[in-house]
Amino acid sequence: MGEAYLNLMEKLSIGTKNRQNKEMQMRKITLDGCIKKGKVCLSLIMKQLNGTEKLLSREMHMRKIISDFYTGMGEVCLNRMQILKIEKRENCGTSKR
Repeated sequence: MGEAYLNLMEKLSIGTKNRQNKEMQMRKITLDGCIKKGKVCLSLIMKQLNGTEKLLSREMHMRKIISDFYTGMGEVCLNRMQILKIEKRENCGTSKR
C-alpha cells in the first residue's frame, strides 16, 4: 500500500509539473504575441513619423524656395530703384546745365 501511495503521489507530482509547464507555455505564447504586436505597432509609428518628417522637410524646402525667390525679386527691385535714383540724379544734373 505504501508503494501504491508513492506511485500515486509521483503521478500527481508529474501531472502538476506538466500542467504548470503547459500554463507557462501558454503564458509565453501570449507574451510572445503581445511582443510581436508591440513591435508591429512601433514599426508603424516609426514609419508614420518618418513620413511626417519627410513631409515637413518637403514643405520647408518649398517655403525656402519661395522665400529665396521673393528675396531675389526684392533684391532686383531694390537694385532697380537704386539705378533709377542714380539715373534721375544724373538727368537732373544735366538738365540744370
